[in-house]
Amino acid sequence: MKSSWRKVSYSLFPIGDDAETAIKRLKEGEELVLDIKRSRNPKFHRYAMAMFSRLHEMSDEEAGFSPWRRWLLIQAGYCSTTGFSDGSVHVDADSMSWDTMYEDQFQECWKDLHATFCRIYGKKLTLDQLTEWSVM
Repeated sequence: MKSSWRKVSYSLFPIGDDAETAIKRLKEGEELVLDIKRSRNPKFHRYAMAMFSRLHEMSDEEAGFSPWRRWLLIQAGYCSTTGFSDGSVHVDADSMSWDTMYEDQFQECWKDLHATFCRIYGKKLTLDQLTEWSVM
């Protein structure tokens, strides 16, 4: 079951009906094992997508934004490969959509994309410059 919780000091409090229902079902003293993931930050997601668009403009690539974004994700290692019996290989970029990455994963991916952009287009912008520019 998936539910949302808010941390206050050293306690977790249920947010929403699903979480409240889950906590009510527990017996007193029952122990849980949790896989804790930070929820996505919508402001950072919008910011990152806007920055992605700016990076595309700086790249001077003729490819449209979406193909270029997928190519950069593959270059940064965010991809899956499928091998076929004829020896061919198909590479798909991982999705950065809201539903497919948790916040920690998204921020790590964003850092890796910065580094990859600078590795490929380093004459235009260094990683330090890009990092400084991106937090403005």
